[in-house]
Amino acid sequence: MDPLIYGAATNIARDVRDGGLTRCRSAEGSTAAKIEALLNYLEGVVFRHGDAAVDGLVADAPGGRLPVACRTGCAWCCHQDVDVSIPEAILIARRRDAAHGPEGRPSGAPAHRPAPLRVVGRSRAGLPCPLLSEEKTCSVYAVRPFACRTLLSSDAVLCEDALKSAVSGKADVYMKFYGVLQLVGCAHRAGINAITRELGLQHDDVSLVSALSQISDDKDTVERWMAGARVFTPRAGP
Repeated sequence: MDPLIYGAATNIARDVRDGGLTRCRSAEGSTAAKIEALLNYLEGVVFRHGDAAVDGLVADAPGGRLPVACRTGCAWCCHQDVDVSIPEAILIARRRDAAHGPEGRPSGAPAHRPAPLRVVGRSRAGLPCPLLSEEKTCSVYAVRPFACRTLLSSDAVLCEDALKSAVSGKADVYMKFYGVLQLVGCAHRAGINAITRELGLQHDDVSLVSALSQISDDKDTVERWMAGARVFTPRAGP
C-alpha cells in the first residue's frame, strides 16, 4: 500500500477514536451513557465525516471526477452480508425497529416477501439484504454502515452481472468499485472499534445480518455486550 494512503487512513482512524473517546469520557454515569454518546457521535459526526471524505475523493480525483454509476433504486450490491462494527449494528437495529413491522420487514412490505436474517453467503442465494425495501431502497439509509457508504461502482451493468453470476454458480464476475473509498470506510470503522476497545468492550467486526438477527432474537444482547461480555461472533467469512 502507498505509504501516503496508509498514513491518511491511520490518521482518520486516530481522529475518529480520539473524538469519540472525548465524547464518551464526558458522558456522566454508566457504560450505557457512554455508549449512547458513542452512538450519537457515530450518527451525527462520523458518518457525516466519512461521507464528506468520500465526496471529496470522488470530486477531486486526479484526472477528473470519478465516474459513479450508483443511483436510487439500483440495488444489485444489496445482496451481500457486510462487515460492520458493533456500534454500527446497534444503531442500525434501533432504526430498523423504529421503521419496520414486528416481523422485521419494512413497514408496508407484503408478508410474502422473503426477508430471512440467517443466511450465509447471501449473494449466492440471491437474497436481498433484509433492510432493502420493496422500492429497492435502503430502509435505514441514513445510518447505513460504512461498508455500504463507501462501495461506489463505476459500472452498474457489471454489478448486475456479478450478482447473476453468483446466483447461477457461473464464473465470478467482479464489480468495478474504488478501493480507496472502501479504505476510507475501513479507517472510520477501525476508529469506532478502537473506541469500544478502550471502553473494555468487544470490538470485533461482525456480520451485519447475524448481528441484527441476534439483537432481534435476544433483547439482552446489547446489555450483556455493554457489561463486557463477548456476545457477538467475530466475522470469519461471507
